[in-house]
Amino acid sequence: MKNKILLILLLSLAFILRFYKLGEIPPALHVDEAYMTQAALSLIDRSENPLDSYYSITRIGNWMTAVFLSIFGFSYEVVRLSSVVYGMVAILMLYLFCKEEFNKQVAVLASFIASVSHVFLAYSRMNLPNMQVPALFMALLYSLNKAIHHNSLKWTITAGVITGISMYSYTGAKLIPLLGVVYLIFHIRSVSARLWMSYFFFFIFTTIPLFSLISGIDNYFVREYEVSLMNEEVYPATPTTYLSYSIINFFAFIDYPDKSVQYANGPILDFISVTFFLFTLGNYFYRLATGKKYQYKKSISLLLSCFLIIIASVSLTDAPPQSQRLLISLPIVFIFIALGIEKLQHLVLEASTGTAARITTMIVLSVLATSHIYTLFGNYRKQLQNPYTWIEPATSIAEYNQNHQEKTNYLMETENLTVDFSTLVLLSRDVKPLKPYSDDLVLDENSTLIVPLFESYTRMKEEPVNRDKIVQLQKEGYGISYSEDTKCPKCFSGPLFGVVSKQ
Repeated sequence: MKNKILLILLLSLAFILRFYKLGEIPPALHVDEAYMTQAALSLIDRSENPLDSYYSITRIGNWMTAVFLSIFGFSYEVVRLSSVVYGMVAILMLYLFCKEEFNKQVAVLASFIASVSHVFLAYSRMNLPNMQVPALFMALLYSLNKAIHHNSLKWTITAGVITGISMYSYTGAKLIPLLGVVYLIFHIRSVSARLWMSYFFFFIFTTIPLFSLISGIDNYFVREYEVSLMNEEVYPATPTTYLSYSIINFFAFIDYPDKSVQYANGPILDFISVTFFLFTLGNYFYRLATGKKYQYKKSISLLLSCFLIIIASVSLTDAPPQSQRLLISLPIVFIFIALGIEKLQHLVLEASTGTAARITTMIVLSVLATSHIYTLFGNYRKQLQNPYTWIEPATSIAEYNQNHQEKTNYLMETENLTVDFSTLVLLSRDVKPLKPYSDDLVLDENSTLIVPLFESYTRMKEEPVNRDKIVQLQKEGYGISYSEDTKCPKCFSGPLFGVVSKQ
């Protein structure tokens, strides 16, 4: 009963931190969130086949979002709710795995760290596919652990199904089958032929329908090719490049700025987390080198192998380090940090009393939690006083459209209109697209043409585009007005879009 109450308290803390002002932090939908939401909406109204592009490979996430949208309607909170669920599942599975593989104390420490980690929190609060990966990974480790230690066919089948389901998830989840095999190899003496066969049968059985859903095997792997060092048209795949990327990805956990566009808020770990992460690794290698007995040697060897495989795989992608690609490895990092804190507690206990050991642990956890929570809800929030600069054109146009629903609003498409405006399409689904130089442009008193002046956030420091089109329409006798000047201090000072109407 005591363990259950403690677990409920941990999950309650995790939920509160993830649901608190979910629709306000971040204040606007990232372009990738908009894509995921549009895919979910298309599942509801069957408006298109969401499986035609790699943006819809996150099927399990899209289906969960579609269910929430069907029940609760559209809002930022509802759109992001599926990531909250995956974040909670990841923490629950982490707790259960650590309790089985290590002990209750490590389970509590690791799941607490996962609950307050600013990176884990950030990706649990955005409608992105990334949080699916650590949730599935930890569910697989827990299932395999139960299967092997209890020689359970039921848990073996569960592990096989989870591995298969991961193939319907985010790009990074394609590592999960490999990590499952690594786990089985580490326990090869404990794995009977029956368990091996059952695991692979149900993995294949669950995966087969996938290939009838996607539009082609090339499409399934196109995202990996786009960001891969193997794409020599873009990135030269030299040994030096790969080695440097591997080093950068490893040091991302120590002190290297995150380069992801979804979050990008400094190093993944704080100073205290880094200290205990390296402390555990140092203690492990010291005992390995000296041949001293270590209770968790096999468990850490397994997790470290998985961690290095993840680093090696992620290092095949461009522009490191990016926290969303490293997210699958974070549960392992949390376990190492927890083991380091547990070791410190034992050292203090040997030198002093149990009370001193408990107080030391509480101080460490309090400082760690404060650091991570402030990083997200304090520092990150200050950075977002102005809504995402890359979303501002889209949200401004959407707001205009929502305030002028008595008219038919057309959106002028341009050749350079990038994916940033998928947010606009999502928020203003009744805006009608119109080619820029269409001969059939006929505006009456009840219609307007919205002309974006910026193609994307990356261009918002440059001169506006489409000015010539507006001038041409003005010469043809149309009335022209502009939106209010942008409030983004780092961007071009001026309006974000023009409005063309019949005079």
